[in-house]
Amino acid sequence: MARGPHLLRRGAVYYWQRRLPTHIATRLRISHVKVNLRTKDVAVARRLVPPLDARAMEVFVDKSAEISREQLGSLFKAVLVEHQQKLGLLADLERANPTAERAELLETELAQGLAYRLLSEQGANAHIHEEEQQRLLEEGRGADFIVKVIEHIARLHDGDEIKISRQRLARYIRDAGAEVNAISLTRAQPVYLRALGEALLGAEQRYGNRPVSELDFVTLMEEARGGSSQTPAPTAAIANNDLATKDVAAVRPKPQGKAGGIAEVAMALESKRVQDGEWDKKTARQAKFIFDLFGRYMAEEFGIADLSSVHQDHLADFDGFLRSLHMSFGKSPDDKKRSIAEIRIIAQDKIPECGTLQGATRNRHLTFLGQLLKYARSGLGVALDPELSTTAFRAKKNKRGRDQRSIPDKADVQRLFQRPVFIGYAHWDDIDTPGTEFFHRAEYYCTILAAYEGARREEYCGLAVDDVIQDNGDIPYIHIAPNAFRRIKNLQSVRNLALHPEIIRLGFLEYVEAIRALGYQRLFPDLYSPSSRSLLGDRLYKQMLSSLRAVGFTPHQVRHFFGDELKQNEVMKEFRADLLGHGGDSETTERYCSPISIAKQMEHLLKLPVVTAHLEPQPIRLVPWVEAKQVAPWSKAAKAAPRP
Repeated sequence: MARGPHLLRRGAVYYWQRRLPTHIATRLRISHVKVNLRTKDVAVARRLVPPLDARAMEVFVDKSAEISREQLGSLFKAVLVEHQQKLGLLADLERANPTAERAELLETELAQGLAYRLLSEQGANAHIHEEEQQRLLEEGRGADFIVKVIEHIARLHDGDEIKISRQRLARYIRDAGAEVNAISLTRAQPVYLRALGEALLGAEQRYGNRPVSELDFVTLMEEARGGSSQTPAPTAAIANNDLATKDVAAVRPKPQGKAGGIAEVAMALESKRVQDGEWDKKTARQAKFIFDLFGRYMAEEFGIADLSSVHQDHLADFDGFLRSLHMSFGKSPDDKKRSIAEIRIIAQDKIPECGTLQGATRNRHLTFLGQLLKYARSGLGVALDPELSTTAFRAKKNKRGRDQRSIPDKADVQRLFQRPVFIGYAHWDDIDTPGTEFFHRAEYYCTILAAYEGARREEYCGLAVDDVIQDNGDIPYIHIAPNAFRRIKNLQSVRNLALHPEIIRLGFLEYVEAIRALGYQRLFPDLYSPSSRSLLGDRLYKQMLSSLRAVGFTPHQVRHFFGDELKQNEVMKEFRADLLGHGGDSETTERYCSPISIAKQMEHLLKLPVVTAHLEPQPIRLVPWVEAKQVAPWSKAAKAAPRP
């Protein structure tokens, strides 16, 4: 009975078995060689197979019969052309007889292409890494697309191998002038898979308005090889060959099609995304900033105003420029007007003080640029260099999400609620010095909401009075959705959250009514300044900074505490995802399940530890300037107002 490639079990013992090449089998008059691995443990047996396979290749195959790099390149082109012609014919038929499934056909081919590419690069154990999933989401691919890729990879598995036609692969090897043997089959397989993938990934051009008659073979082979060789080398086995390479860096592709000014394409993309509701004002402002900066950089450094003149080395140069900027770049309105030379000089002065631009910020800029390139190429038909991609410049996390920050335990969170802001302080404007004063304010209720609701910082800081629902059932809840004061992270973030009884015990509903009675629309007006566009959560963080430093964690880590406590109490991950505003991990959980009901939420929320039991409810008392409906005294608007 087989337990893997070249692995057999006879009785309880495992054997390694390989078919002999014809020239050896004829000489020895046997067809196979079999070795007793002397183990009954399948895991041990599987570990013994790879070194035996490697040794067999050295012994079985004549070095003169190995497939060369040039032959691999010839095979790649042959597979690519043949498959592209087949797919092109299907696209032409579809174009001649349009169907309602064009979008579905396009997405299916792209998913298949990515699956083949991943199998080519990673082998039979291919999967989509977290960084790749995030990149796809940032490029506008939905969770359904990622599921399709995963399904295609699974469909192409054949036990521990990849399901392909070995007869067809052998034909391509022979046509390339190489001998069909174990080594040539092994080395040709990833090249064959990559060619299939690249043909499929041309779907956006095939199903566009302008049919494509030819692919750029040099570029595709360069991409498949991942370096600067004439032909691809997608595996270490190929890369280790001492073969001549060819420098193609100076060879520019010559795309043919219409041009597209950087400023004009950026304006068109911004207009489309805003009109379609995909970008709010803040996102559009961020995108415009990086588009303008990119346009200035290309114009001042290279004299380029058109995207069709931009090449990969220009993008690499711009990435180097981003990495040379100081952390606070972009916060000053003057940064929009300064020349690139001025920006460089200021960065040199500020970097020793505040450090360089963070990876997350650079990734956001690169995401916008990636969207600009994609829209220019696929949406407007601009003739771009096919090598253009921002992927290689993205900063990657070197830790798992759960390891990025520690999770505070119950005792840690209880220490936070022992701080003066929760039990009494010296003055409304001094919440860190113990005293007898106490006011109901954002710092008090936002922190409590974080502990018992698990919401994100901006979700609770930007709540509207009308987002607290008290007249729709027996259990009051908060409705988290985009409103006039803040956006939300994604579609999965829209949800209703039952109010934990401890929040109600501490006077939250009375506070809501007091704020409503004063005519406020914002639930926490003490976080708002008319002269600032900063995040409301940034103001909360600044106010709470002393307390947070004392306990050693951030408001977001309180959210981690919430999620971890639910997990430790064996709350199903689908329920946790609904409460935390995360998407499901499959189409089944995301599309075909309703969000957890308010009553069911309460069952799970009651499993959380009560970390505020020592706090006593107080008669509602608002911060004086909030009660007087004055502008925040810490805002620039208040400081600039004439004094009486």
